[in-house]
Amino acid sequence: MQQAPISLCSNTLGSEIINNTGIFDLGHITKIRGDELYTPDLQKLNNNRIKYGRAHGMMKKVINLALATNSYEELIGMCQDFLTSKQEIIKDQNQAKEVLNNKELDVTNPVITVRKGRPAGRVKSAVEIQDKENKKHCLNSIDLNIQGGREDNRKTCHNCGQKGHNRATCKFTG
Repeated sequence: MQQAPISLCSNTLGSEIINNTGIFDLGHITKIRGDELYTPDLQKLNNNRIKYGRAHGMMKKVINLALATNSYEELIGMCQDFLTSKQEIIKDQNQAKEVLNNKELDVTNPVITVRKGRPAGRVKSAVEIQDKENKKHCLNSIDLNIQGGREDNRKTCHNCGQKGHNRATCKFTG
């Protein structure tokens, strides 16, 4: 025998009573929760509850049957064998995971070789090298502007101040 559905909303218009007893649209739940009503975590939790409920119901029947047929000790032996075999499987899996984790964490110090001679200087980054080149170009352009476009690389004498010779070869010793 099927019972009448429960009325969620009822409106009264004058003397008429309108009952909404049709198919329910739960679209408002998806608006609140999103498109996916059951997330994977909720699905897993729900599946585990269903499995636990089925197994529990079945075990109740098995215990009642074992007590009725006087085979309680046989049932306990089967359950104990099942329990120990599954615990060994889980223990082996955990040991295998620990071995993998230990191999991943086995880090040793690198082999260091000492080279002969003076140690190499610091390696400059590309930005430092580029900045140095830019400064050279800027200084060169400033020098060219000051000197009028030509560079004079000749030696300057500290005695007389003329170009072309130095103090040791100066004719004006004074």
